Amino acid sequence: LVTNVDFLKAAEDTYAKLNQEYLQEQKEKAKEELDIYKDLSEYRKEEQEELKALIEAGKKAIEEAQDVTAITKAKEEAMKKLDEVKTKEELGGEENKSPVTLSNSQYMISVTGKNLTEDMELQIIPLTAEQEAIAAMRKKIPSSKALIKPYEIRILKEDKEAEVEGPFTVKYQMDSKYNDKELQVFLMDRQNKLTEIKGTVKENVLSVSVDTLGSMAVVVDSSAVSSDPDSNTSGNQSKGGQTSPGGSTATGSGNVKTGDETTTVPFVCVMILSSIVITALSFKKKSSGK
Repeated sequence: LVTNVDFLKAAEDTYAKLNQEYLQEQKEKAKEELDIYKDLSEYRKEEQEELKALIEAGKKAIEEAQDVTAITKAKEEAMKKLDEVKTKEELGGEENKSPVTLSNSQYMISVTGKNLTEDMELQIIPLTAEQEAIAAMRKKIPSSKALIKPYEIRILKEDKEAEVEGPFTVKYQMDSKYNDKELQVFLMDRQNKLTEIKGTVKENVLSVSVDTLGSMAVVVDSSAVSSDPDSNTSGNQSKGGQTSPGGSTATGSGNVKTGDETTTVPFVCVMILSSIVITALSFKKKSSGK
């Protein structure tokens, strides 16, 4: 005899099987949609490999889905990631963009990049020895070396810091004594990652390429710092001091003239006149005595 329980169990098994078949059918359909979603011929080889990896990851997520809603979500998330990969045409447009250079005449630094625009501004903020970035850099150099031009470099747009994708070329105006020398430059990015870059000074300009901007400083011999009029060394700013256009630090108290700078002409004239008067009086005295 077939009981109601047996009938219900058979019905449940049939439903489960049909549901499983339906889910598998939906999974295969979603995978096929991913396969044809992008035309690989529109992408460079590097981007094609990236697309293939994203498609495989999307298929795996679809296969692990437990219901139709999860299948749809996995497919849409995979398609969103595929949309972020740029075609040859899109990349070609970026490669053909002319780089824009932003300069700061006060500190004689410039930054060049293809993603910079003319309405942006280069902001340079002097750093002191007590700040975290400079302290970290100083730990990396021996006592025979010093940090000059310690600045935080930012890009502003409409008076707000802008997030601009690199790479960038940063150029420093240097003293002629550094020409043809390879100098070390430190960069601490926004994630506090410290990187060392090297560049050679040509025609008084030190040029380095970086992927991001942040706190930067140039490493030189300590003996060269005192004789460099354009060097702003870390920790050399006095209270009330101001930074001059060349980057050197000057106190706000002004210069006091010494006695050596005082003109002597008036004193000479007074001495000569006094001698004439004394001589005249002596002559008069002698004459009246006779």
